[in-house]
Amino acid sequence: MEATLTKEEKAHLNQLVRDLVQGDANLPSGSDSNDGFDQIPYIVKQVYQAGREEAFSDHLSVFISKKAIEIEKVCSLHYQEFVQSVDQLLKVRVGTASINDKLNNMNNDVQSFGSKLLDKKKELIENRQKLLNVELTLEAVQSCLFVLDISNKISTHITNKKYFSALRMIQELQAAHLRLVRGYSFSKQIINWLPEVQETIRDAVMRDLKEWFIIVKTGAHKIGKLALELTNIRQTKANELLASKSSLCASSHSLNLHASVEMAVNEEYDLDALDTDSAQLDFTPLFQCIHIHEVLGKRAQLKLEFDESRKLQCELILKSDVSLKSGHLDALERYIQEVAGFFVIEATVIGTTQDFRSKSSVDTLWETSTNLMNKHLFEALSECTNPDLFLTIKMMVNSFIQTMDIYGYQVGSLTELMVSLLDRYAELMKSRCNEIISKVIHEDDDYSPMTLRDNEELEEILKSVRIPEDVLKPAMASSKWDSSNTFPKTLPFSKGLPLICQCIRNLIIGFYKFADGFSQKNHEIDDLLKKMLENLLIQINGAFVDHINSSGLSVVLQIMTNMQFFTHACTEYEQMLQERRFVIRSMKVTLNATRSFQDTRVAAENKIFSIIKSKCDSFLELIDYDWKLAAPRRQASQFLSDLNTFLSTVLSSTLADLPVKSKNKMYFETFSHLAERIKDSMLDSSVTQITLSALETVEYDVLFLEQCCRKIQDTQAQDSFIELKQLIAYGKSEKYDEYLNTATRSKKYARVTAEDAVSLLEKLANIDTSWFSKATPFEKQLKVTIDNVLVKLRTMH
Repeated sequence: MEATLTKEEKAHLNQLVRDLVQGDANLPSGSDSNDGFDQIPYIVKQVYQAGREEAFSDHLSVFISKKAIEIEKVCSLHYQEFVQSVDQLLKVRVGTASINDKLNNMNNDVQSFGSKLLDKKKELIENRQKLLNVELTLEAVQSCLFVLDISNKISTHITNKKYFSALRMIQELQAAHLRLVRGYSFSKQIINWLPEVQETIRDAVMRDLKEWFIIVKTGAHKIGKLALELTNIRQTKANELLASKSSLCASSHSLNLHASVEMAVNEEYDLDALDTDSAQLDFTPLFQCIHIHEVLGKRAQLKLEFDESRKLQCELILKSDVSLKSGHLDALERYIQEVAGFFVIEATVIGTTQDFRSKSSVDTLWETSTNLMNKHLFEALSECTNPDLFLTIKMMVNSFIQTMDIYGYQVGSLTELMVSLLDRYAELMKSRCNEIISKVIHEDDDYSPMTLRDNEELEEILKSVRIPEDVLKPAMASSKWDSSNTFPKTLPFSKGLPLICQCIRNLIIGFYKFADGFSQKNHEIDDLLKKMLENLLIQINGAFVDHINSSGLSVVLQIMTNMQFFTHACTEYEQMLQERRFVIRSMKVTLNATRSFQDTRVAAENKIFSIIKSKCDSFLELIDYDWKLAAPRRQASQFLSDLNTFLSTVLSSTLADLPVKSKNKMYFETFSHLAERIKDSMLDSSVTQITLSALETVEYDVLFLEQCCRKIQDTQAQDSFIELKQLIAYGKSEKYDEYLNTATRSKKYARVTAEDAVSLLEKLANIDTSWFSKATPFEKQLKVTIDNVLVKLRTMH
């Protein structure tokens, strides 16, 4: 057995034996022997643990034998001590045997207790391992259940469209929880499932976004309509405020005041079409889609897709048919509303998102859209020939321009388009006015004083004409105007005048309505309207002139009366232009065409005189004077009686409504013509001889005509006979040499020319004084006197 032990094991057993033997020897004095005995179990434990009981027993026996020999040697030297030692050794042996027994018993007890303890410990270890496994299993199960629960909640959130919560849970799974269950097979399925879920969420929000696009497309015109209406409300309030301030400041139309008014109105009525209940446009799908794509790291992709979709929607809107051939504005109105709504939404998207909708891309889209709008509007307006429709379109476009300007878009090109169409609108207005006025002048106007049935008609007419009272009252007085409230009443002008005046007023008002908002072209606009109005008035005047030349006395007379009021209406137009002009309102506006109406009135007077003159000529063709009359006739010539009857009728009826000044001029011209014709008849070359009796007969006719002038109470008309009366008086004077005296001639015969005097004297001197003639001595003497004067007159002449 000993031979199988290694050197180290032998050394270890020897050490144990030494420790066992030296246990009591090393104890201090007075110590209990049991203290040394306590080391025995430890030594025995080591022996048993090493499984070297027999070897230890053999080493102990060898140790004892060696000690016995040493004792024997010591005993031989010290017997007494040997005996004592033997006794002690016997005691040791006995003790050793006792110890060995105890050790065996203890070993058995330890073996028995240790085996039970070992079984318990193994059982405990197994139980602890099971408990740990259970705990680990529970933890793993809980982790798995938590992961599965989150996965289930993700599906629930997706079903309930709580996409952001679902994505947040996905991120939580990927960042924390999946690592705990990575060893399980189902985790791979979840890992592979999560990207599909993210794509499902993306598809879901994109579906919602597409549905939102449809809602936006169908509701764009409604949003645009609301935006335009709000702009119109602002503009109306601004106009009201501007009008109220205009009463306080004469220069209230200045740009600074206009701008301050607009600023004040915009602050007070700072409304957005999307803030109203009527709009009902929810941007949640867009915001959610942006947020989801940002979480997924696909914001740039969404931005590109959104840009492309909006661009396509814009192209579809701009492809709409806006033709005005049907005469209806529904298509164009919806077109403008849809474009307005589209870009209102774009502005809202830019304002409510961050770094999503590029301002530059929207501006590019706006520029493209405005270019197409300009083309469509230009084509549509090119087809429009109705100025009212044209103005309505302009007002719609102007509201669109103001609305887009409020939302921060550049509207310069649209404004330039409207300004460029101003000339066309002016031509349309002018053309329509020409048509209306031409129809009034040549067809609708009956050229008779206008009769009113009630006071409402009077007020309506005065609104159109607005003639000053200082002009209207005398004219009404001359037309037997009744100042009472009884109707019917008669106005001096015909019904065509209010129609023409109202047409021109509408042109001015409509023009400035169209020009409203074009402040950068103020001076040009004012000049354009003035020039257009000048041309229109000249054309109107030309139409009146043509009508005067082709009309009878009553029509010409009425036109002349109308011209009086039309001249004053031109003053009102000048005032309207001055009040509405955009710049330098203090500068007086003067219409040069006003003078043409005054000229037309003179032309009408001349036409009336021409007609009367023509009629008088028809009477004067019946002149039957007997220039060789021996005895004077003491009654008026028949042709003058007939002419007097005609003139009395005309003057008392047709010319009755003429102003006094015009009538006096007409009388003077008429009687001057009569005097001229009588004088021409008397001095005509066909008349070779005139007797003094014939001169007296003509003088009596002149007196008859002067009596007619006195009846009409026109002293000026009597002056038309002065020249004829002086010529007759000279012929009857028989003192023909008085004409040779300058002083006498200036006093008596200032109107008689030398030529007329010679002609008359030649006719008076044409007396046959031959031997066989019946000439009286007086006649012969008269002839001699006349011949002498003629010689001197011919020298003067």
